[in-house]
Amino acid sequence: MQTRSTRANQHARLLRHVDSPSPKTEFCTEVVVLVKQVLNEHGPDEIPDPEDITDRVRDALPSPRMILTEEFFQAPMFPIVILKDVLSFYESDPLTDDFLSDLELSERDKNNRNMKCFIWFAALLSLDKEETLKVIEQVRFTRGLTKIPRNGSSFM
Repeated sequence: MQTRSTRANQHARLLRHVDSPSPKTEFCTEVVVLVKQVLNEHGPDEIPDPEDITDRVRDALPSPRMILTEEFFQAPMFPIVILKDVLSFYESDPLTDDFLSDLELSERDKNNRNMKCFIWFAALLSLDKEETLKVIEQVRFTRGLTKIPRNGSSFM
């Protein structure tokens, strides 16, 4: 268990991080507002039920079809990283071992930090295996891990 001062420092760091300049996409703006609400509602000493935090964040996000666009995959990963940091702070993790083992990932994908963030985000969005594999394919293409062309503004 973390000390009270350590949690307070982490909480303050997360609030500063959210207030730092970030990419100005509509989704990023929505995430920043959501993260500020969660951090301000639950202070550093409070550890709410992790499932409640996950559900609240999941319910507040737009639909996956609205989020997972070509623009999203080409944008910086700030929204995913800050969501992951905040949910981790509240000891919430939507990614389960069963979800990961179902995907049958290559060693390369398992060890790629960017890929792991996108897979975590797919779990947060409650995507199924097929949809998550589409996310992985799009990340591979967008981040230069494969050369398969994609067409259209939304891959889902």
